[in-house]
Amino acid sequence: DYAIYIADRIRFEYADTQNVDEACRRAVRTTGMAVSFTATTIVAGIVLSLPIECGLVMANLEFAIADLVMRVIALVIAVVILVAGAIRGRQR
Repeated sequence: DYAIYIADRIRFEYADTQNVDEACRRAVRTTGMAVSFTATTIVAGIVLSLPIECGLVMANLEFAIADLVMRVIALVIAVVILVAGAIRGRQR
């Protein structure tokens, strides 16, 4: 979903600048902040809900472990994408 917001903003900025690099920079400066804030809020909600959910599903421990692993993988991917975007933005 977040990629849609960023891509839409890039198209909008490209129409204004006719320069792909500048459009990407503007999109990350504006929409990137909103997307980062929203993603951080969602990750915080997931992390805070883990103790409750794990307590409710202790009867099915395999499910709880699989759920935790998937959440950690999603978190790592999100952090890598955010850091890569920040590094790429600084290089320009």
